[in-house]
Amino acid sequence: NMLQTGLIVGGWDKYEGGQIFSIPLGGTILQQPFAIGGIH
Repeated sequence: NMLQTGLIVGGWDKYEGGQIFSIPLGGTILQQPFAIGGIH
């Protein structure tokens, strides 16, 4: 069996404010205005 996953990472800093990044299976880091996830 293989584990496959994607990540949603969010945070806040005093210079840029709130930011959200999604990292899909391919490993590309994408900055997004919002992100949702779930189980299919």
